[in-house]
Amino acid sequence: MKGEGKVVFEVAPEGVDEETLALELETRLGVVEGRRAARRVTFYDTFDWRLWRAKRRLEAVRGGDRARATLILSDPGGTPLRRLPSAPAPSFASVLPEGPLRAILEPLTAGRRLLPRAELRCRRRVWRLVDGQGKTLLRVFLDRCEVSSPGRPDSLPLPALLRLEPVRGYTEARRRALAELKRIPGLERREGDELTSVLAVLGRRPADYSSKIDLHLEPETRADVAMKQVHRALLDAVRSNEDGTRRDLDPEFLHDLRVAVRRARTVLGQVKEVFPEQVVERFRRELAWLGQVTGPTRDLDVYRLKLQGYRRELAGAASDLDGLGEYLERHRSEEQARLAKVLVGARYQRLVNAWQSFVDRPVPAHSGLAHAERPIVEVAAGRIHKVWKRVVARGRAIDAASPAEELHRLRIDCKKLRYLLEIFRSLFAADEVAALVRSLKQLQDCLGDYNDYEVQQEMLGVFARGMAEEGSAPVPTLLAMGRLVERLSQAQAAERERFEKRFRRFADDANHRRFKELFGAKAVARRLEVPGSGG
Repeated sequence: MKGEGKVVFEVAPEGVDEETLALELETRLGVVEGRRAARRVTFYDTFDWRLWRAKRRLEAVRGGDRARATLILSDPGGTPLRRLPSAPAPSFASVLPEGPLRAILEPLTAGRRLLPRAELRCRRRVWRLVDGQGKTLLRVFLDRCEVSSPGRPDSLPLPALLRLEPVRGYTEARRRALAELKRIPGLERREGDELTSVLAVLGRRPADYSSKIDLHLEPETRADVAMKQVHRALLDAVRSNEDGTRRDLDPEFLHDLRVAVRRARTVLGQVKEVFPEQVVERFRRELAWLGQVTGPTRDLDVYRLKLQGYRRELAGAASDLDGLGEYLERHRSEEQARLAKVLVGARYQRLVNAWQSFVDRPVPAHSGLAHAERPIVEVAAGRIHKVWKRVVARGRAIDAASPAEELHRLRIDCKKLRYLLEIFRSLFAADEVAALVRSLKQLQDCLGDYNDYEVQQEMLGVFARGMAEEGSAPVPTLLAMGRLVERLSQAQAAERERFEKRFRRFADDANHRRFKELFGAKAVARRLEVPGSGG
């Protein structure tokens, strides 16, 4: 019931000592102290804070030094929603026992590993208020804790917390206890989520990483200065995902690293005459290398995920694909080992160190480059408009007789346009850019699926030949893979038929007006005239 939840007070360091507080509790509330205990609380979330963003909090609570914990999923206010007793430390939601907790966590985490974000080690004192029949009406806890985080050797003290946790249904007992607690000097009611406060002590905040690029550029900023802001954000994304990729924590670390690399390559190639050509060529070459060396592991990650769909596609013959699954696991393990070495190798370290030096180096007062000193909104708008026109022209030239390569080129241009829109969206009207991205994404999905079906057919052939060369190609597996190729070919043909409708919708008059109103010369001039008009 509303109003019956727990209440947390922070104990002022110099407001009241622990024994005086204990006496106050026993005198004012009539509570009786029970056994003292030690407890550990570990907060878990994915690297990109998917639980936090879904307004959920996962804790593993252990008493003393016990290895197994009770997993508790709560709302932001700390109200428990699901419990799983005697659980091992979580890794992936999919390895938890079947049940309500796993059913909630699996779609929220979407295959990402659950990582410990902070750990509390606490000394706890407990008091209970009981009625004449021995029923517990409420509990009061006093916690003195230290907080630590993975990779940090030291622990930091937290303010002592007093928690009032009533038993459901005893509203009057809660009301009276709360009134008395408010009268005790040195107690200050604390609002907000506990995890936020814990992370603040560690100098962190929830949701401090997202795979979405979140830049706030000012329209009048010089293009070379703004583009260094862009590269700094992309380099940070690469470095943030470096350790998780090397340690193979989950496939999304590598995916996010590769997306940051592709975005960097796109802006280097599309935003021209902002940096010296020799600098651009060096980083384009080295980022292309990084894209190549990370590709094989990512490709095998993708096919490991697709294997689940392949099994569903074959229904009763799903086990025929076991040989393919074993082949993928073997080769993925080999490629991951190679990738881990790359990420500690000299060439990679030279790349990221040079990239860091580049973004940290101030731009010259006068560069002599055509676009370096122009306002970024002009440069970005001009480039977006040009790529948009190229996408429209290329798409309109495609007909039923066009080869698959033409759709592939269009897909690449659409990806470049999407990256530019996302990177520079803070310069323009946010809602309008979001509408364009949604429309573009529908076209990209069609082109991506079409290309993906073609690549899958080719790769299944590559895998079949590789299995044959290794002598690990069971006949049922090869036959099953052949059936998959036929179905993928049919799906690809269906996407080809859908393309014209999807493209026509994207290139319609409404989007044409949006692009002109957002990125045309007159619109850009208006944005430069009005301070803070970039969205």
